[in-house]
Amino acid sequence: MQISTNSKSTTTKIVNSRKIINGDEAGMLQLLPYKYPFADKFFDEMYSNSWHPAEVNLNEDAATWKDEHALNDKEREVFARSLSFVSNLDTVQTYSLMHALSRQITAPEIQILLVRQTFEETIHVLSYNCMIELLGLDPEETY
Repeated sequence: MQISTNSKSTTTKIVNSRKIINGDEAGMLQLLPYKYPFADKFFDEMYSNSWHPAEVNLNEDAATWKDEHALNDKEREVFARSLSFVSNLDTVQTYSLMHALSRQITAPEIQILLVRQTFEETIHVLSYNCMIELLGLDPEETY
């Protein structure tokens, strides 16, 4: 077995052969050097947009929901149906990102973006759970 003395040339070849979709899977997240440097900027933007459902104060919303005179039956129905729709939509998006799309993405820079987006969808699902619990909705009816 001959060991290459020019590892920079080998790394350049590996990086240049990267494809975002259906490329050769390296099996590791070797990011540097980047072939797709835009991914680093996107990741930073995604990261700076982080939040957690517990950080959002929903007490006023809960009080409005519990006030029998604040919303009529149609408004409550529209809210409940919308919550049901988005909670199921984000569940589908999370599973699609994890199980369908992730198999096709082979560039490590983009794989990290996909993982981050999956995390964001999970945060949305957690926020809907907080709303369902805080408003006293029946999870069986909502989902």
